[in-house]
Amino acid sequence: MNSKVLFMILKNWKISDLLFFKCVFYLFKLFGLATTSIQTKPSTSRFYLPLLTRSKLGQIYNVILAIGISLVYACLIRWTIKHYEHHIISRSHQAIDYTHTTMAMITAIFVLLVFCMQQEKFLNLGNRTVRLGELLVGFYEVQRPSKQKTLTKHVKEIYIMVGMTWLSIFATTETGGYFKNVVYFSMIYLCNQIITLTLLQYSAILRCLQQILWIVNENFLQFSKEPCQMDKIKIQFSKLRELYLSVCEIAEDIERFYAKPILLCIVYVFVTLIFFASFITKPMVSAVVISDFQICHCSFRILHYVVALIILVKSVTAAVSEVL
Repeated sequence: MNSKVLFMILKNWKISDLLFFKCVFYLFKLFGLATTSIQTKPSTSRFYLPLLTRSKLGQIYNVILAIGISLVYACLIRWTIKHYEHHIISRSHQAIDYTHTTMAMITAIFVLLVFCMQQEKFLNLGNRTVRLGELLVGFYEVQRPSKQKTLTKHVKEIYIMVGMTWLSIFATTETGGYFKNVVYFSMIYLCNQIITLTLLQYSAILRCLQQILWIVNENFLQFSKEPCQMDKIKIQFSKLRELYLSVCEIAEDIERFYAKPILLCIVYVFVTLIFFASFITKPMVSAVVISDFQICHCSFRILHYVVALIILVKSVTAAVSEVL
């Protein structure tokens, strides 16, 4: 990986941080949220070397993943219909169950196709964000407050918190040893991972923009405090203004790229919260008995999405606060 370029984006990185972000990238790639490849050869040229490159294999992988989810969903619907024919289950619960499964499938496939068909836009956004790091060179070294977290720490905390809830969900999953249940949970969990990681990817990008904006704002503040030559002020101020406008432009493009996927993911999250809330409250309105283990599992599913939503809201708030 081009460590020089990455260093210019995020100050004081360690080797472990670089490895961590590379692992995060391949995690996104595994679930179809990064159809590009990473440029690993260092640049010997003085010109900018893109961090991300095109990958036809990544696009093909997303198409195969989307087709696989569609086929499994079709089988699940047939099994579910047969199951409901032999069991007395309320119409409302059937409707919520169908809606939840269908929304998971539609949202996951939509996200996969967006990243597949708009690879060029994703690549362009990534490389332009890296370019912002190059433009930071030459400005004041900003002293970060002890209470302020670095981008690396933000991202690590995000994935640790969500990862812990996922482990709790897996640990409390009951399949009963039935093949159909294994297939059902595998498909739902795959879709859920795609949806959750989309929210987290967007949150991480917002944190990156927030860090860059913070450095720019601190430099503006530094110029107002320290006396220096007028010509130097004009040059540096012009560069800062260019950088600030570039960040705002990229932020708008990122918002346009993620607008529909994020909206659909949020809608699915709320459908899921309703689904599991209705499942937990079912014993209160009917004679259905639910085990403590099932209640624990549903609670972890709810907690997982609540945590993801909180992370998203905090990231949006942090980015907006640097603009205002």
